[in-house]
Amino acid sequence: MDPAPDHWHVVGDGAIGMALAHRLHRQGRPVTLITHEDHGRTRELSYRSLRGPEVRWRCDVLARPDGRLLERVLVTTKAYSVEEVFATWGEALAGHASIYYLQNGLDFEARGLPGSVRVLHVVNGGFTAFVDGPGSVVQSAMNPIWIGTLDGGPPPEALAGDLATLGAAGFEVRWTDAIRLHRWEKAGINTVINTLTVLNDCLNGQLLERPPLAEDVRRLCTELGALFTAMGLPFTEGHLLESTQAIIEGTAHNVSSTLQDLRAGRPRHELGYITRPLLEEAARRSIPMPTCEAGYREVSRRFEAAVGPGTP
Repeated sequence: MDPAPDHWHVVGDGAIGMALAHRLHRQGRPVTLITHEDHGRTRELSYRSLRGPEVRWRCDVLARPDGRLLERVLVTTKAYSVEEVFATWGEALAGHASIYYLQNGLDFEARGLPGSVRVLHVVNGGFTAFVDGPGSVVQSAMNPIWIGTLDGGPPPEALAGDLATLGAAGFEVRWTDAIRLHRWEKAGINTVINTLTVLNDCLNGQLLERPPLAEDVRRLCTELGALFTAMGLPFTEGHLLESTQAIIEGTAHNVSSTLQDLRAGRPRHELGYITRPLLEEAARRSIPMPTCEAGYREVSRRFEAAVGPGTP
């Protein structure tokens, strides 16, 4: 079955997935939410911004392929789920589908996709939301999102309509020919926030409200800044600290994704895709990162203690 014109499929019904789906729906775009659990053919969802009223709406949902081809796919699941997603949905992709990865981290990629599929990486600079109940999401910030391909270069003409749609939906979309740089920076920021919120079982905002935690933020940014400088990346300690503090302030009410996973008893965590690549790069360059390494080991230990062996 051919895809409908301008139909968007959003994979993942977490906070970002539900917020994206609503904002596309609000622009009159056909949108389907792909979920892990079967919710029937439609699902009632709730959306509100921090300063706006609640909006209740019904969204088409799918738990498994139904013969329709997927033309535009926004993948908002955790990085460790990407392979699983496309093991189920890969054959449902249209010949020239566009896949937008919104994963935190590095070293993830679905294998075996048709060569004609366009793969776009999205670095979320602060488009944030949190779930405040079943099927209910609160939009907390709308900072820029960066989109690009790993090969660099300008946006393909075929994506002009997609980028315009995202802009009309309220996203501050910025195309970049240096998406790799943004991915490294975001991995550093997420290493700081996710590690420290797990170790201290706290909301993001508390990392700046408590002086000892604010010092931990600074210490990690110092280590990561030294690594990025050695890699020739334009992210000094001061730049990284300023960017991290801005994200913490913009997501002050949020529970980090890794802390959510630990509290939910999930067997995997994202730091294997966020922090581990940084530690491996540091080891190759003989850059000491004792605080970062100790934090990664302790987070992994806590997951193993909570859910058993097998944590990445």
